[in-house]
Amino acid sequence: QSHFKSKNQRPRIPILSYKNQYVILSKPPGMTMHHNTNSRWNRSKSPVLQTTIRKQLSRKPYLVHRLDHRTSGAVLMAFSSEAAAALHGRLRGEGAVKGYVALVRGDLREEFQKRASDAGISDEDVDGNASIVSERRRLFGREGTELIEKEYYGKITVDLPIKIDGVEKEAQTDFYFLASMDYDNNDEDNSSTCEDVNDGNVSYATKSLTLLLCRPHTGRTHQIRRHVQKALQSPIIGDSEHGDSRVNRFWREKIGLDRLGLHCWYLDLPEESSVETETLTSKEAELGERIQCIAPLPPDLSLALQSEELRSLWEEAIRVEPRLTMEPYDERGGTYGRNFRKRRDNYSHGAEIGAPSTIANTDSKPTAKWIGSSMSQDDMMERDTLLIVSDDDLVIGSESKRVGHEFTPLQPRGLLHRAFSVFLFDESTNELLLQKRASTKITFPNVWTNTCCSHPLHGMDVNEVDGPESVRDGSVMGAKAGAVRKLEHELGIPLGELKLEQFKFLTRVHYWAADTITHGVQSPWGEHEIDYILFATVPSKDAITLNPHPDEVDDYRWVSQAELLEMFADKSLLFSPWFRIIANRWMIGTDMKDGVGWWDDLNRTMKTNDFCDYEMIHRFDPPTEHLGGGGDAGPIFTET
Repeated sequence: QSHFKSKNQRPRIPILSYKNQYVILSKPPGMTMHHNTNSRWNRSKSPVLQTTIRKQLSRKPYLVHRLDHRTSGAVLMAFSSEAAAALHGRLRGEGAVKGYVALVRGDLREEFQKRASDAGISDEDVDGNASIVSERRRLFGREGTELIEKEYYGKITVDLPIKIDGVEKEAQTDFYFLASMDYDNNDEDNSSTCEDVNDGNVSYATKSLTLLLCRPHTGRTHQIRRHVQKALQSPIIGDSEHGDSRVNRFWREKIGLDRLGLHCWYLDLPEESSVETETLTSKEAELGERIQCIAPLPPDLSLALQSEELRSLWEEAIRVEPRLTMEPYDERGGTYGRNFRKRRDNYSHGAEIGAPSTIANTDSKPTAKWIGSSMSQDDMMERDTLLIVSDDDLVIGSESKRVGHEFTPLQPRGLLHRAFSVFLFDESTNELLLQKRASTKITFPNVWTNTCCSHPLHGMDVNEVDGPESVRDGSVMGAKAGAVRKLEHELGIPLGELKLEQFKFLTRVHYWAADTITHGVQSPWGEHEIDYILFATVPSKDAITLNPHPDEVDDYRWVSQAELLEMFADKSLLFSPWFRIIANRWMIGTDMKDGVGWWDDLNRTMKTNDFCDYEMIHRFDPPTEHLGGGGDAGPIFTET
């Protein structure tokens, strides 16, 4: 059954990642991947994905792999046959991962517990019960290098040949337990529906569900659907070919799931390392770089899983993998054509649509201009859209500033997002400009910190999203554009007084901190960021204009190293935890390898790359007083 009313209905396909050589998109269910006999002769009303993308992007796409007609999720397409062949080879290679979320019939908890027990694996949850999936072992490693850890709890591997055109071919799938539930139906109004499936084992199977993560190692037709049905006797909900129509009807009426309960949630192609980087063309380099993407659950599947009937299943699943809650996003912001600018529907930043860019010259017509002066702190918490990143700083989505900074039991350290920290110096006196964050700030008010701390945002008129290549070459023009925007907003430095080329990108730091000083030990707010360190200098403090925004900055001052150390020693002053650590560890060079810190030799820092480190992400936990928060979070790093 198609999810679209007619063949001529062309839905907008969300773009998860767009590159010169390829695109990753989120396929909705009910779309055919490419033309076939039925679609060519108008015997099918289902839209064709390949045709839709060609019209949407004004570029001819080439399929790299396929998803079933009724399966949703991440699809990789190339923009040339050569690129498609190269990416297809990588997708079939060792180390490539495709991860699917599957909602299946029956409670498989005991089966996974038995497999874990047979393997000698044991663990207990907080209530002392046997746990199948340890919260210490997430579907991603901390560095984001693997979807599945090698010794994941409760893994079941199905190695069962599948017959294709009369020939049996080897097929292997790994299944991992996320959650299960036994549904008790006490609703008398639905008694007839239940009686309809009360023969044999169908009644019990109807009332129990399991949510699985599936990793196929081969790519046979209907592989996951066949393996989960034949090996585990638990067909996927909504599977009319390999499942039971009565069970599918029951859940369709109960939770409104009128689709196949299978979604391609994760895609990861490791970086090719067989060729020297220096010898590659830009096209070859892009096709050889690591490709990693999460396709958020589509609204129809997400709403079904979050329904009242499946509440216990969903809550257990997101404790294991919080990223299942990620909201859908569109990297191209709802625009069409090859020359695009990002734009969000219903953009409400006090936008001036079509206004000329005041941050940097662009060749394309901008879409919206951010105007922070017209927004309150609450407005920005709701409307600013952060870049959500993986542990290795790959953009995997976007979320509101409020959600990204919430520390709760389900996300004890908030959502990891991208940030920048600006350090502005007076060359003539070697003084650093500090600001005291305003008392009206929601996170970390009343603390002294570096010149400016904020976030690059999604959907800006000047693109603030940096890719891996801009980090490797140190340009990070997106972070710099965000810095110019926020320096004007917070400190009133007029646009044009600080140029993008005046900023020096040094390195990245990954830290987190609960705002326990302001909000107490159960603070609902905190920071969890990969922070781009940006240095900038001016000939003298008289060369720039400072007019701080009262809702952003309570005070500011220029300080020498000695004056900063005196301020650190003053117990009556509060400092942001990240600034104190960065200053002591890297800026004042007692801990540096040659005893020289970034601030000790400012001329060397700004004019050479001696202190630049674009490969490593330095990680540190906060001071003891900033542990905890609403999720009672503890240390997570071996500091680097």
